[in-house]
Amino acid sequence: MTQSNQLKKHRSAISNDVKRQICEWAETNKNKTHIEIAKYFNNKYPNLTIEQCTISKILLQKDKWKTVLENEKSNKIFKHKPVKFPMLDRTMNIWVENVTAEGVILTDLLIKETL
Repeated sequence: MTQSNQLKKHRSAISNDVKRQICEWAETNKNKTHIEIAKYFNNKYPNLTIEQCTISKILLQKDKWKTVLENEKSNKIFKHKPVKFPMLDRTMNIWVENVTAEGVILTDLLIKETL
């Protein structure tokens, strides 16, 4: 088989917001199969290639995706990684809250000086 005859699979990243939409649409259209859900969202978002198995994986974690807020930030989030240093993360969050409560404008220079 020549290379031109082989179909190349294109991996596309699906945002949290689209995953939330998939879960909500699947709930309101319970009679639809995963293949039909994939076709619907492939038509709705032509730049994405969503397979039936991807729909299955998303729906297995539907509770997680339904909690995603509908906003501009969630359109840009694709992966969830755990914090590498949770104690440092908590300390930084507390510091940022305190500094911003005092009306200080955060800059990269201020953060570097503080460390």
